[in-house]
Amino acid sequence: MTRQFRHLKQLKQAGRGHDPNGIEATKEGKCMVKCPACPHPGINLPEGWEMKAPVQGWLYALFVVIDANFRLKRKAVSSEELDPSPNHGWAYFVKEDTYKTYLTRHAKKPQERSTCVSHSAVNSADTKPSRGLAATGVGTINCAQHEMKLPNGVGDLQIGERYLNMDYIVFSAVSHFGLRMYNFSYDIACQWHKKLWNCMSDLPEHLQLNHTDKVACQTRFSFNFSRWVGRTDGEAPEHDWANSITWLQWAEHHQQELEELQAAINPSKLAQRLSDLASWNDDMTGTRMNPFKNQVTSMTLSEARLRLTEEESQELVDCADMSLHTDISPFILMSQGDRH
Repeated sequence: MTRQFRHLKQLKQAGRGHDPNGIEATKEGKCMVKCPACPHPGINLPEGWEMKAPVQGWLYALFVVIDANFRLKRKAVSSEELDPSPNHGWAYFVKEDTYKTYLTRHAKKPQERSTCVSHSAVNSADTKPSRGLAATGVGTINCAQHEMKLPNGVGDLQIGERYLNMDYIVFSAVSHFGLRMYNFSYDIACQWHKKLWNCMSDLPEHLQLNHTDKVACQTRFSFNFSRWVGRTDGEAPEHDWANSITWLQWAEHHQQELEELQAAINPSKLAQRLSDLASWNDDMTGTRMNPFKNQVTSMTLSEARLRLTEEESQELVDCADMSLHTDISPFILMSQGDRH
């Protein structure tokens, strides 16, 4: 009774009772509450927005954050046949039957391993314990800037955070917008993007997007180095507005320091840096060198220890050793102190 009441209440609030074709004519995602601040063509975007050049078109981009929660498990205590859902993908969850059909069709597709750091969500996707569970977790797609769930942006995960599941959920959500630019925030984006467009071709046709393949690790995917994204953190956090005054004061001081730093840089080198940055941003082939990539090889801890040991050995040869104890050199003394 409770589920039926909530379902009818949802249909009423979405105005589905006024459809001449009845409730069954409800389309996917039509019963959800739209984020009022996100870009919606025909609602809050100006005429001709799709014709704007990228230098202005970024204003009409959607910021999306992708994540999964493995604490939201669901036990296999029933079935869709015995306990069907009254909501057929009309709100936040993906449409169950088409989602399951897609997963079944591609069930044997192997999960590609991470070539970056050890992403446990990726590398252990096929090994998540699933016995007795209908879902091992939930994948979700949020509006990154306003923290609202997107239509058809939630789906059950059967065996960990597989690309197969997340691809379907992501494109189910963004297909409702029809925009030209999307900014995705995903903690495994450096791996997820590699075969994204190839995987998209396996999705149902109505979920596929027109795209321009721009091949873009931290320096390639960080919002800190990307154009037209502002200072979006991509985590949809609950900001502490009580500190807003302190933040404004700090931001003004920080800007002043940056201006002083810029004034101290050689103008010709600064101009060359800005030129390299502009060329990299405009490069659609991914062949130009990333100006944010560190060109200096960092010293490892083992290399630092080796160098200090060699320096102390040379000091002993030169009779310049300043050790206070015959058995413990300064380097060994610092190492022992660091451990404690």
